[in-house]
Amino acid sequence: MIQTRFFIQLFCFKLQDEAGTEDAPPPARKTLSFVKELRNVTRESGDFLRLRCEVTGSPPATDFRWLKHGVPIMEERNRVKLKTRLKDDPQWSQLRQGKKHK
Repeated sequence: MIQTRFFIQLFCFKLQDEAGTEDAPPPARKTLSFVKELRNVTRESGDFLRLRCEVTGSPPATDFRWLKHGVPIMEERNRVKLKTRLKDDPQWSQLRQGKKHK
């Protein structure tokens, strides 16, 4: 059985100065909280996998990034699908990999 670990990276702010650079300091003492604890999942290579991350906090998240071995996961047609809802409460992101068997 091949085990693969996925990590979620959350960004709760993205500040820009007038020049458009993103090196402004983050606001102090702001938090994001996981609504549900993420669970460990083991699947055979090629099997269907769905992971969902839900957060709430202030300021709200501005981005979700899924990582595999420290590298951002990119969508691949008919293989990897990422879906994110930043306007929902709680905010969420979902990763689907593989085809769901019916």
